Amino acid sequence: MVLFAIAQTLAMVVASHIRALNETSAILPTAGITLSVFLTYFSLGTLLILLLIKLYHGKTLYRVLFFIALCSGLITVFQMVFPLPISLFVSITFCVGLYLLPIIWVHNIAIIIASAGLGALLGLQLTWVVAVWLLLILSVYDIIAVYVTGHMIHMARVFIARQASFALIIPESWYGLYEKLGDVRPSGGFLMLGGGDVVLPMLLSIAVAPVSMNASIGSSVGSLFGLIINHFVLLRWERPIPALPMIAAGCVLGM
Repeated sequence: MVLFAIAQTLAMVVASHIRALNETSAILPTAGITLSVFLTYFSLGTLLILLLIKLYHGKTLYRVLFFIALCSGLITVFQMVFPLPISLFVSITFCVGLYLLPIIWVHNIAIIIASAGLGALLGLQLTWVVAVWLLLILSVYDIIAVYVTGHMIHMARVFIARQASFALIIPESWYGLYEKLGDVRPSGGFLMLGGGDVVLPMLLSIAVAPVSMNASIGSSVGSLFGLIINHFVLLRWERPIPALPMIAAGCVLGM
């Protein structure tokens, strides 16, 4: 709950900072991504990942893609404090640090910051209506990908095994935060919250902020309640479940 809430709050702060800069100089187009464009890129990305898993069984390429995604989000957040060249240097240093010290708590800090950056960038380019439709459609996809095709679970296991998982990793005890990423196993004393489950709720809270800040805050609080309900269901079922449907429901109802 704490890690999720920090990520959501940081994303709103980053988006607010970018929106303020846009008022003086248009550095980022707002409300520029349509529903069809987003879903097209999402579908192509998913197909490419599945193809990569089928054809490539090494580790290097997965880790390169992971660090590229990580660095993209980190740069966005660090630009609130530093100029672009310094932000790039700090982001790369952060990635190198994670590579040299692959420990769960370091990984989670990096994922929180990067998720906030990516969520802010995407959320600023969506209308709140598009964001709602995305949450609904991707929630249905999440259910199908876990319970029908099962490819979501397979993808998660592949990326975890290659230490390239863009997910929050929650151990059963505080001591588990010092475990190495190479020791992480699904259902082996660790709870996984996928990066999409963290980033996608940000899209609505950020997209609706120009219309109503109260609705934006309600959306974030609602997503947190959705996460809590999801956790109780997970404890009862004791098997992998799609987290997005309940988080998205809380997000939309909160708005």
